[in-house]
Amino acid sequence: MSTLLDEGLLYAEGRKGTFVAEKSSEACTLGRVGSKLAIDSTSDKARVDISILGIVNYIGGAIGQAIVSTIEGTFSKSGGATVSSERVLRSQLPEAAEVSEALIREGCNAIIHVATELTISELSHIVSTTRCAAVPSVIVSSYETPSPTLNVCHDNIAAGYEAAIHLLERGCRSIAFCGTQSKDAPWSKLREDGCRLAIADYGLPPNALIRTPVLSESATAEELSQFDAGYHAMKSLLPQHQPTGVIGANDYVALGAWKALIEFGLVVGHHVRVIGFDDVPGSREKGLSTMRPPMQDLGATAVDILYDAFSKNIRSRRVSLQSELVARASTSSSAFSMPIRSRFAPD
Repeated sequence: MSTLLDEGLLYAEGRKGTFVAEKSSEACTLGRVGSKLAIDSTSDKARVDISILGIVNYIGGAIGQAIVSTIEGTFSKSGGATVSSERVLRSQLPEAAEVSEALIREGCNAIIHVATELTISELSHIVSTTRCAAVPSVIVSSYETPSPTLNVCHDNIAAGYEAAIHLLERGCRSIAFCGTQSKDAPWSKLREDGCRLAIADYGLPPNALIRTPVLSESATAEELSQFDAGYHAMKSLLPQHQPTGVIGANDYVALGAWKALIEFGLVVGHHVRVIGFDDVPGSREKGLSTMRPPMQDLGATAVDILYDAFSKNIRSRRVSLQSELVARASTSSSAFSMPIRSRFAPD
């Protein structure tokens, strides 16, 4: 491990994540300065050559918009201009290649695809699109792309792990994971997997983590809001089981579960502790603890990878960043258990 770190083939930064450089036959090196990639002098030419950057934002949403804003701000500091496409809706994904081609015709000589809300199959389609593109392209996603490409993502397994550890250290020994109703939400499954790793590392039996019931096959994401999904799933669980901790697959699900807990007569932050993911608008006002995704770092790192790829002809690199715990009133507790060392903590 130390040899790989010394040679620059593998590196880790604080609690942000572990980084692996997959290179073309041309040699390249990568360093770190603060939280941004340190590009060597050969990248100065890249900063000049990438004069117009295209940005494709798939589906949209608050996280995607925040990442796009960071990309625009980061790139503008180098003196370049950005051209953002309109939101590409799910029904328009088959035409993703045409969107990229249109940006290229407008003069873009590099493209960043913000695809944080896509499923694995949809993400695979975008990967194929980038491989056929005539310009370097980077994909920003909520999990690793199915096949090698230029990709920056945030580690949902680590986020789930840290969320569960946060509850365990506050004395919770019976935790309910409240997932989305959509089978096409791999980020939800990854977060649940991270929770199960934390349960095992804490020395508890697997049944210390309970998955709330899936309501019905017809309760898809389109037919049931994520808030309602969390509410109804928790409401169906409570008569049989009252957890001491609840982890929502995202903040909307967690807030829905919170409503059901209150109706059942439980006080959040006292009888039961609740945490979500994504730090969506409204979470702060409600006092919901959450795992905040590294939105600014995702955008800035995507730009830095693009510069490095442009100057060194790198075809594949994956960077995984970690979320930040934001503890609020919903997980407040005066009693703390002995903390354990996180498997995702830096050496």
